[in-house]
Amino acid sequence: MRISLLKTCILIIFTSALILSCKKKDSFDDTAYQKQRLTELILPLQKGKYITYRVDSTVFTNFGRKTEIHSYLVKHVVDTAITDNLGQPAFRIFTYLSDTTGTQPWQPNGSYFITVLDDHVELTEDNLRVIKLHLPVIAGNKWKGNSYLAENPYGSLYNFSNDDNMAAWEFLIDGTNESLTLNGNTISNVVTVSEDNEPNLIDTLRVSANSIVIPDSISNVWITDSATDIINITPPDPSSVKNTILVCNRSNYPAVLNNITVPPGNNRNYSYYNKQWTYPTDSYNNIDTTLGQNAIYSSINFSAEKYAIDIGLVYRELTMWEFQPSYSGDDGYKVGFGIKMWIVDHN
Repeated sequence: MRISLLKTCILIIFTSALILSCKKKDSFDDTAYQKQRLTELILPLQKGKYITYRVDSTVFTNFGRKTEIHSYLVKHVVDTAITDNLGQPAFRIFTYLSDTTGTQPWQPNGSYFITVLDDHVELTEDNLRVIKLHLPVIAGNKWKGNSYLAENPYGSLYNFSNDDNMAAWEFLIDGTNESLTLNGNTISNVVTVSEDNEPNLIDTLRVSANSIVIPDSISNVWITDSATDIINITPPDPSSVKNTILVCNRSNYPAVLNNITVPPGNNRNYSYYNKQWTYPTDSYNNIDTTLGQNAIYSSINFSAEKYAIDIGLVYRELTMWEFQPSYSGDDGYKVGFGIKMWIVDHN
């Protein structure tokens, strides 16, 4: 386990993993605007309080061509009250790592700060400050949670463009009084904060018996592997892809749909028109204008958090990666990371 890399992924992107109280509320009054709404979700910051999460970390190895899931436990422990780097009262949180069973000794992994202000909560690690919650805690409330971040905050770790505009991410309270089942236990009074959702994806399909089948709802495909003859394309249901698909052929033979060919190394847009798959044509010269060899870039940014009253953060998901295609016959490569974490224990 590379502690330094895990530290960065955990501490920069993890939200306020904070602690509990013994008293439970029967419901969440989402009409109130008081600071109490924040302390109910973040909870009393008291020395020795802790919360433990299971983490599944997605990493791309072999120069971005292999995807692996690394799993472990991370414990967040409240240390003491401090003054943050803006002179505001805050609390320091230490983090520790162990294996998924928790039988290995806990290894120190760093620290971060939590600052509860009159109308919002901030998390700061390595001088990166994020506004995690903001009043009013009611469905539909929005704020720029990353407004303190500079451009490319992950630039020292990942050579991708996903973080170019993180300061513009609009955090949204997507629901309150929700229920969430984790590890067989149902947690009530959950508040969901959606932070970003920007999919720009292309699906890889491998040639089988000189054919490919594009599943319904898949509109962008990347054909890979070797064929022994022309590749026949079975398209998706037109209505499931809004009557358009993009086919990028990176195999060794032409791919054909309705007698329209995509040569190796080329891309083509198809449109479903007059009950058949065809391509747009130049309205003056009636020639095919959709064929090209441009590389097809894809990426995804997804971030969401779930908080429970008197428990704190109970679920976190953050995925940020981009795919760079290759013309050499392989699948291209990915740069970035993914994190899923959920509560397993607290005191």
